[in-house]
Amino acid sequence: MRIACLSDIHGNIRGLDACLADLREQGGADTIVGVGDYCMDGPRPRHVVERLREVGATCIRGNTDRYIAESDTTDDDAERAVLAWQRETLGVENVAWLGALPFETRFGEGADALLVVHANPTNDDDHVWPQATDAQLERLFAATRRDEDVGALADDVAGGGNLSGRVLRPCRCRYRRARQQRGAR
Repeated sequence: MRIACLSDIHGNIRGLDACLADLREQGGADTIVGVGDYCMDGPRPRHVVERLREVGATCIRGNTDRYIAESDTTDDDAERAVLAWQRETLGVENVAWLGALPFETRFGEGADALLVVHANPTNDDDHVWPQATDAQLERLFAATRRDEDVGALADDVAGGGNLSGRVLRPCRCRYRRARQQRGAR
């Protein structure tokens, strides 16, 4: 299955359309996954949401999507003004859509499942930095454990959004060592 993940669009409809065009040129994908932060800080948030819905993307929420959908939770006047503009520009239906987005999505089952989250499997705010130590990755990704076996994300690779650029690296954590000692793949 070919899965295209698009993250941190931040209201940039031209950037999103360029990514979708490039994806088509490369043969497309079986599914497009929106990995959060669709609107905040960009000039065309409504167009981004409409385009993602138009292409049938499976979408999860990012931290800024949650900020937009929640009632005002900031004391900062400038931040409140930005959130108010986002909500007005998006309209009630699109704000409700953002608020209804799930925290995560999975593809596949068991140890071969792909877990997709915006920032990390624990919350949508804390980044997975490229220089994260194995101990930090273990703390953030231990929550992916569902039984004796560990999901593929914690076992083999850590990928993250919520940053500019791609973050993808091997995850050499204790769960992988434990599985190897048990003779698991």
